[in-house]
Amino acid sequence: MKYPKYNVNEFVGGHFEYTTPCPFGIKGKYTNEILMVGSLACQRCEHFRGINKEDGIVSCGIE
Repeated sequence: MKYPKYNVNEFVGGHFEYTTPCPFGIKGKYTNEILMVGSLACQRCEHFRGINKEDGIVSCGIE
């Protein structure tokens, strides 16, 4: 299991922007753009296992 770390920009009003691209090159199903680590699209990825929002780390089951 891999544990990529991600960065988040937080804006007024509670909006978050994920700024770390997927280190494994996983692309979105419809957009064909590389996913941002920790984003909702990342959380729907088939390799996603869990997220630790306190430390900014995602558990990824990619081999």
